[in-house]
Amino acid sequence: MLRHLAIRNLAVIAACDVDLRDGFTVLTGETGAGKSILVDALGLVLGDRADLDQIRSGAEQAEVTAEFDLPADSPAAILLREQALTGEDGECLIRRVLSREGRSKAFVNGRAVPVQTLKDLGEWLVDIHGQGEHHTLLHAATQRDLLDGFAGAADQARWVAQAWATWQQAAAELAELERSQDEREERAELLRYQVAELEELALEPGETEHLEAERARLGSVHRLMEGAQGLVQLLYEQEGATSEQLGQAQSELAELSDTDPELAEARDLVANALAQTEEAAEAVRHYLNRLEADPERLEAVQERLDRVYQLARKHHCEPGELPDLAVRLRVELDQLEELGPRLEAARAEVARTADTYAGAAAELTRIRRAGADKLAERVTEEIQVLGMPDAALEVAVETADTPENGGSHGMDRVTYQVITNPGEPPRPLSKIASGGELSRLSLGLQVVLARHTEVPTLIFDEVDVGVSGAVAEMVGRKLRSVGDRGQALAVTHLAQVAAQGHHHLQIRKETDSGGASTRIEPLEADERVEAIARILGSTTITESTRANAREMLAAAGG
Repeated sequence: MLRHLAIRNLAVIAACDVDLRDGFTVLTGETGAGKSILVDALGLVLGDRADLDQIRSGAEQAEVTAEFDLPADSPAAILLREQALTGEDGECLIRRVLSREGRSKAFVNGRAVPVQTLKDLGEWLVDIHGQGEHHTLLHAATQRDLLDGFAGAADQARWVAQAWATWQQAAAELAELERSQDEREERAELLRYQVAELEELALEPGETEHLEAERARLGSVHRLMEGAQGLVQLLYEQEGATSEQLGQAQSELAELSDTDPELAEARDLVANALAQTEEAAEAVRHYLNRLEADPERLEAVQERLDRVYQLARKHHCEPGELPDLAVRLRVELDQLEELGPRLEAARAEVARTADTYAGAAAELTRIRRAGADKLAERVTEEIQVLGMPDAALEVAVETADTPENGGSHGMDRVTYQVITNPGEPPRPLSKIASGGELSRLSLGLQVVLARHTEVPTLIFDEVDVGVSGAVAEMVGRKLRSVGDRGQALAVTHLAQVAAQGHHHLQIRKETDSGGASTRIEPLEADERVEAIARILGSTTITESTRANAREMLAAAGG
């Protein structure tokens, strides 16, 4: 709800603060007092284009501040949270500053924002019914959403939006698979060749090191045989071999240790050395018996090592990394070769989600069509008692021929069209030339749809143009009924409308040494009687006009 409006140096207003309440508030004033300034001021905080001519003469800047309170779950509050613009306790404070330097600044809860943010936010704060860009009933989305609310289709519409999102996600995933199918097939072909090479090699972890050792041994077999034979001779077989000399030393030490036991330790050490020498000679002899030249094995080992190093160079890795590489490439190949089944599954999912969306959208269309005629009938009844006796509303629901031509809102294009005079074809609301007719048509729609709109504040401009008498009183009653369910404001010059207000603001023009200025004041009790009597008497107040004013107020309950 709009709670407070502060205006500084705007047009003929030097300074003005207005508190606003729930219900229906009327704004009255003499001709030329500037009744439309309040609407203009609100337009600025809702993102209207700024005009330097709006700055009061003699002032360097104009400023408008509007304060709203918002339920936590309202669309406006959600938008504030999404843009990190939340205020305290659900407050929304919007300020617009116009400067003669040609700059316009906008602020939401103390933070500078682009003017577009005011436009986006304003669509959920105030709906101005007249001729202007803030008339949300001219928007196709608003017309559709209001029909959904009236027809009880809101839940189905949410289900359709979810079904659409699921379908589009499935379609995007399929498109990605199909777009890269050729690239994937090329990659799979390369992987098949590489995996075949690596799996044919079948290199085991650590095998390269073993092959290197075997190649070194096989390549040096002749040198190893010569060396081993020499060692056997040196250790055991030749004259004066190590074992022979150690045997002599052992015998000598044995005799000497009998004379001096201190040599027993040396005797034992030599005996051990002799035993180990003999074991060493026997080990070398066994090695020599096993050792033989194997050129075929050497060739096989060399060929395998050559293949190992060739593939390592090809894949830019170390030979020991080839086994892990083979595993990784096999996994990738298996995944790519699953593309066919994945494509089929993706196509099936697209078909399934498309059918789900089409079914949900068809049900939404059925609900909308059932509600469209009822809504048109109800609104037509309302506007015909609001000074448009020959008018009729038509609610058209045009359905796309295929689900692909639908959207998150379904497959329907909902348009409100109105016939204002007999014999004329129906025209879109935006083509209605008269601001008064458009405002009264909006009033009729709001009477029927007020409980379905999410915009808390409704402002009606020019709603009473061209009406009088009983029709004017009916306009006032309808406005009051809209105010009973929220907050409605109307600029009026008719007493019948003014008397219906729950609250009354008077716009007064004053002239002093500082020049002309406009003030906006709340009226109560007798002040309202005087104001309405002045309207009835065309600025002249008589006891008769006072009596008529009291009667109007009493009849309205004001």
